[in-house]
Amino acid sequence: MEDEKNKKDLDSFLSRVDEIESIVKGLASSDEDVSNTSIKKADALLNSVNSNLAKTDTVQSDSDIPILKTGVDRTVINSDASKQGTSLPNIQQHNSAEPAAFMAALEKDCQERAERKQRMKKEAEKLKDEGNAEFSKGNYAKAVSLYSQATEKTKDWDVLHTNLAQANIRLNRFEAALENCTWAFRVNERCLKAFILQGKAYFGLRQYEKAIESYREAIKVAPEKESMINAYIAQVTAMVESQSQEEAATELFSGGDAMSSGLVEVLRKLRCLGEPPMYYSGGLRILKSLLNDVNSRTLLRLNGGLGLMKVHPVIAKCFDAATDRLSEQEADVCAAYLEMLKSACDDNDGNRVEVVGQNDLSNLLHRYANSQCLNKAHVRTVVTAVIQLLHVISETKIGRQGVLVKYDAVSSLSSSLSSLLASMNSCQPVILAIVNNFALEKKFRTQTCSDAGDVLIKCIEDVIEECDSVTTALTSFYILTNLAIEAYNRQKFASRLQTWRFCLKVLKKFAPHPARPRSEELLSAVLGFLANLALEKTGAGFSEVGLELCMQCSGMLVEKRPGEDSEGLQRLFLLISRLFIKGGDSFVSRCQDMVVPATLEILKNKGLNSPKSSVACLVGCTKCSDEAKHKIVDYPKGLKSVMDLLKSDDESVVGNAALCLSHCSDLPRVCKAFVKTNIIMDLLVLARDQMKPTVRHNCAILIAKLCQGDQRHLERLRELHGVEILNTVLHHVKE
Repeated sequence: MEDEKNKKDLDSFLSRVDEIESIVKGLASSDEDVSNTSIKKADALLNSVNSNLAKTDTVQSDSDIPILKTGVDRTVINSDASKQGTSLPNIQQHNSAEPAAFMAALEKDCQERAERKQRMKKEAEKLKDEGNAEFSKGNYAKAVSLYSQATEKTKDWDVLHTNLAQANIRLNRFEAALENCTWAFRVNERCLKAFILQGKAYFGLRQYEKAIESYREAIKVAPEKESMINAYIAQVTAMVESQSQEEAATELFSGGDAMSSGLVEVLRKLRCLGEPPMYYSGGLRILKSLLNDVNSRTLLRLNGGLGLMKVHPVIAKCFDAATDRLSEQEADVCAAYLEMLKSACDDNDGNRVEVVGQNDLSNLLHRYANSQCLNKAHVRTVVTAVIQLLHVISETKIGRQGVLVKYDAVSSLSSSLSSLLASMNSCQPVILAIVNNFALEKKFRTQTCSDAGDVLIKCIEDVIEECDSVTTALTSFYILTNLAIEAYNRQKFASRLQTWRFCLKVLKKFAPHPARPRSEELLSAVLGFLANLALEKTGAGFSEVGLELCMQCSGMLVEKRPGEDSEGLQRLFLLISRLFIKGGDSFVSRCQDMVVPATLEILKNKGLNSPKSSVACLVGCTKCSDEAKHKIVDYPKGLKSVMDLLKSDDESVVGNAALCLSHCSDLPRVCKAFVKTNIIMDLLVLARDQMKPTVRHNCAILIAKLCQGDQRHLERLRELHGVEILNTVLHHVKE
């Protein structure tokens, strides 16, 4: 303690020396403003010193003595100096000291302080890492101890305070967590993590308005995190709604409502022990039948009906029984309880949170998914009830997040769902819906493409190949599309040739047909998924399957009706254009006979609200093939259809249309065909628009090519005084 006191005294002394040195330099300054400011600082410092001396002086001070600008006009004598053994400073010696030596001593002290601070920071970092290790093991109290020791080493590190807050929240020490957040703000007033943890601490204290206020401050600090933070706000809002529901249900019960009283009475009788299993399964089903509205479901939660699996000896025994020893009556109790929970969770987020917290669903799902007794009807009944309950919980964000937070091992969840997909054919649509719901969460997406995730994806592909249901296949592709939101997953899918082959099979198997409801929706989902993959690096051997896919899509394009404008058609064009980029000449040469006429026919009939992808297909063809250029020129109104796109409001459409016409203008007859049009004037207007550099670039190149191809375009350009405009644009293009 003495050392610590001495250290603080030394720091205070050195800080004072720095202050005095700054004042002295200011007094010697030639700048009058700086000099005057330093005089004021000197007066303030002397007044402070004299005030402190007056407090400890044994001689009575005279309050009538005026305070001058150079301090108090009196002499202060310390009558206790001889008693304390304190000698007067050697003024003569001090005044003769070399300034360089004095500054060297100060620099040495500063260096020592910096080294000490660095050493303390290293010690704090070591303690922080040890605390992180304990936190990851769930030893939150030990983590708090280590983080606290670290803050004793250094307090100007916001990470220590937020880590401490996070550990305290896990221990339900919400007041302490708020204090930790306050310290973090002292270090970094815009600390995002501190705002979020402050919100969680207020949430734990049931101070919901303050929690929402903290989360909104977090959004101001990091607007890009708004989606994530809004999930926390939704959690608070749900809890507020839950409290309101509890108050309404309690008031209803207190008022003598017959239905509420009946529910509580059934629950009381269920708690009676010593009855056979049939008694409890029957009682649970009666309880389920009473859950008809929000009030009844909330009243069940208030009376502990959602945690019977833990506290009721008979129900707990049924769930603890090994699946190979589970009797039919015990299985019936389990199924009745799970069905009751499912009804309780309908339209009630408060119950979803409570069910996840009070029941070990993850372990239950894992146990039954890996059971060797799924061929037994009564075991399958329990598994079906677990699946149905998990589906209801996963339908809302708060339910999904509750599952993912409580059961951290996403791989275990993926593995269980994979096993059930393979073994529970009757539940496949529901299981796929569960996976699709969880795939909306980033945590599930980022962790599911592990080894266990690969198994899940393979199971999904197997389901689609074996089923004849468009709805089942559609849900499966929604899962793959959601997983592909993450770049890592998307790259992994793109590098797997199996994925491309599998999708090609689906396009062939589920071709859109009026007799197949939702088949067009399935086509759109598959094409959208493939279009995203086409942007990624593909694996070795892609050329073969890629060419087959490109030809399949080109054939589908030919079958499209000219006036049709659907999402599926837009995505078909998008995929073909990206495959052309990826495959180059070999893909274009095999597909242009189908793609060019079909695209021009659709454009001619104004069959697309947004022709962005269709004109991109034409660009891909004309870039690689002279034959494609001739096809556009020879097609009735082919050139006019492309030229009309220059009037589009979409910058990318105009830019690609100009690029396509630029490719076609390599043919002399194209330049001649445009002589009687106003294309030069239209292009000059577009080329002058500095806000659209790509359009400007492509239009300038097209003008130059037309002028080279036919002298009459150059003459028209001169008439419009466009040569200077063209030179300026081309100059910028070269730069």
